[in-house]
Amino acid sequence: MKPGSDQSRSGLPQGLRSPTHFKVKAQVRVCEMWTAGCLDEVCEGTTSPERSFVMGWPTCNCVATFSSEEHKEKWLALIKSRIIAGKGKDEPKTIPLKIFAKDIGNCAYVRFPVNDIVRVYDAISWLAP
Repeated sequence: MKPGSDQSRSGLPQGLRSPTHFKVKAQVRVCEMWTAGCLDEVCEGTTSPERSFVMGWPTCNCVATFSSEEHKEKWLALIKSRIIAGKGKDEPKTIPLKIFAKDIGNCAYVRFPVNDIVRVYDAISWLAP
């Protein structure tokens, strides 16, 4: 992923072909990616949390380590902004829910707006009168 590019997929480097060229290992939909700072749960050994973060997708996760805290923050901000943009383009933005009310003995279908940030508790409170 290059700063300034608008890609819905990110090529993940596998190894160096030369100091300036990488071999692409896999392509991942940006909307399926996430970032976190849980280094102690993902990697073994000593990794500097000031210069590293965790990046993941449904089948894998990895630790990205940078030469400085400034480089880390720059790349983390770029990756997070691309993930948010990718998730914003992801469909569907609503899901059909079948609501059954025991006290009146019937059900109704509603379309409910969700995303990957909505908590179950919030969804129930939105539907409850």
